[in-house]
Amino acid sequence: CGGSNPKALTDEGSSALGSGQYEVAAKKFEDALAALGSDSSSPDWLRAKIGLCQGRARTDGAKAKDEFLELAKAHPDRVTDKHFSLMGRELDEARHPADAIAVLTAGMTAHPTSAELQGLRTALGKKAEQSGDWETLESLKGLGYVGGKYLNGTQLKGQCTMRHE
Repeated sequence: CGGSNPKALTDEGSSALGSGQYEVAAKKFEDALAALGSDSSSPDWLRAKIGLCQGRARTDGAKAKDEFLELAKAHPDRVTDKHFSLMGRELDEARHPADAIAVLTAGMTAHPTSAELQGLRTALGKKAEQSGDWETLESLKGLGYVGGKYLNGTQLKGQCTMRHE
């Protein structure tokens, strides 16, 4: 229905994302980008690029991560901490924790004081703790995650972990 109308194609891609049709969504966003050509100043262009990465997060996490990080590097003035958080969450929900952490790391480098990204770091850490994913916890420790009931891969049993300075 959208033909070559970029806004309509982007809207259709967003609807497909919302209904879990990730491959359909990616195709709609690709079509929107093709219709927009090189007009990266269009709000629909950024929306389609982010949407394409979201759709790909479910089908090819590494490609989604790489394309998102390329987008962020090429357009640091337009890719916000909220975009980094969105992609990190999408990749995590799609069971690509290493890719989610790569996006989080780049996001925290670009936006070090972002409460949005600090929230993502905490959410990823709690999820890793619950699943016993020590590799993810080690990666998050490098981003300042100190954890809850786990420390250095060891479950703490009622021990006090507060530091007094």
